Amino acid sequence: MNNKKVQKLNRAAVAAVLAASGAAVTMPYSVVKADSPFSDVTTSNSHYDSIMKLYNRGIISGFEDKTFRPSKEVTRGQAAKMLALTLGLDIYNVKNPKFKDVPTTSAYYPYIAALVEQGVISGYVDNTFRPGEVITRNQMAKIIVKGFQFGETKNLTHKFEDVSSKNANRFYIQTLVNLGITT
Repeated sequence: MNNKKVQKLNRAAVAAVLAASGAAVTMPYSVVKADSPFSDVTTSNSHYDSIMKLYNRGIISGFEDKTFRPSKEVTRGQAAKMLALTLGLDIYNVKNPKFKDVPTTSAYYPYIAALVEQGVISGYVDNTFRPGEVITRNQMAKIIVKGFQFGETKNLTHKFEDVSSKNANRFYIQTLVNLGITT
């Protein structure tokens, strides 16, 4: 596999793990160990190095109270921010997608707008995005495949009991299985 493809898979894996579970995975960047900027993430945390790498790259920033909340579920707005930053999208010159629940003053607006422009997300049929809702693994599979342009598979072989043949995102899930990003 060529280096560019490996880097692409690494970034997708980071986005998948962060958005689906709130945890972090290792990326190929070196980081000097320093005191954690988060009161709830110490050097003894098994994900310390990964969290610090993402923090140092500006992908994550934690909460205003200086916590990271590693066990907290990830919202759709937070996932949009992490994915847009991971993909390196232009978040400054964006077209307003006009979601009823994402005003231009929203902290997540530029990230959501950038992902809409790239065709990665589209929101709900009622013209909302619901940035405060917890993102599902199902939804995350779709935006990772679309964001990294992996190309959706059309052959279902996974054995997930909780993914029915009527699940709208079943082929995106299968794509991530095929790439070894999820099991």
